[in-house]
Amino acid sequence: MVRSAAIRCHLMAFLAGVTAIGIPAAARAADAALAETLFQQARTLLTEGRTAEACEKFAESQRLDPATGTLLNLATCRQAEGKLASAWADFRAAEDSARRDGRDDRVRFAREHLAAIEPRLSYLTVKIASDSRVPGLDVRLDDVMIREAAWGVATPVDPGVHDVTAKAPGRAPFSKRITVGAEGFRMSVEIRLERLPEPVVAPAPFPVALTAPRPAASSNQAAPLSGLGLVAGGVGVTGMVVGTIFGLRAYSLWGQRNDRCVGDVCSREGIDLGNQADRSATIADVAFAVGLAGVGVGTYLLFFDDEPPAKDKRSATAARRALTPLVAPGAAGLTLGGSW
Repeated sequence: MVRSAAIRCHLMAFLAGVTAIGIPAAARAADAALAETLFQQARTLLTEGRTAEACEKFAESQRLDPATGTLLNLATCRQAEGKLASAWADFRAAEDSARRDGRDDRVRFAREHLAAIEPRLSYLTVKIASDSRVPGLDVRLDDVMIREAAWGVATPVDPGVHDVTAKAPGRAPFSKRITVGAEGFRMSVEIRLERLPEPVVAPAPFPVALTAPRPAASSNQAAPLSGLGLVAGGVGVTGMVVGTIFGLRAYSLWGQRNDRCVGDVCSREGIDLGNQADRSATIADVAFAVGLAGVGVGTYLLFFDDEPPAKDKRSATAARRALTPLVAPGAAGLTLGGSW
């Protein structure tokens, strides 16, 4: 009984192993069959002059089932398509593969084509300004990363339109579309990333208590808070004057900024002037808000606030009020508090 159970366990393990080996093998066989079909279709398309379609099928065939012969056909196709840099890279890879296979005929074939292509290659040099070489810098050509070792190095590039982009933390992104000419064209692009303006941080709240003793009231009527009302009104008027000054300064700075910009593209001086204008406008907004609040509280205290009769001499002399200007991120005003 024990022996038959052990035999069943061994048999199940054997079948599981065979299945695990068979599934990848079947997948590889399917890929190889599809790769061969694509290869034959590409050869037919190439004879019909449909070069671009043929190159796509050669490339997919090589991806599914890499082979030196397919790679040589892909390189030859790309050479006929005019993509000399891609063809050059494929012939180089095919030469190395043929050398490993011991196929001297294919090595000679690849070298002959390399010798014919190299004088006709177009080159692009991507340079990085020294002040833009910062941590996290990401440079790309058509969404393909250009690593640091290739910065400033003339690199073969296929003729046509290409996009050079770069980005880094704390810097404005760089993007430039270029057109690379055919047959020996050389071009360089310098990447310079401008610093982003520092974020404007609103000042922290700064409570300033303005206290005034409340005069003793008569037995029938409380004295008005005229002194505190005048203080609040003075704070309000001062705030509005400060707001006007900074508002005019923001308007002037923004005009100077526009003189140094074309649309949304500005020089470094234009960017700095725009940042100064934004800061002045923020100060003006806060000052106007404090000013309006001060004028409102002062008006209320001067003309509308009447205290109830004091019960005794001690309560009349002890009453005090506190007026507190408050400026905080996204808010501005005055607070009134005290003891009675």
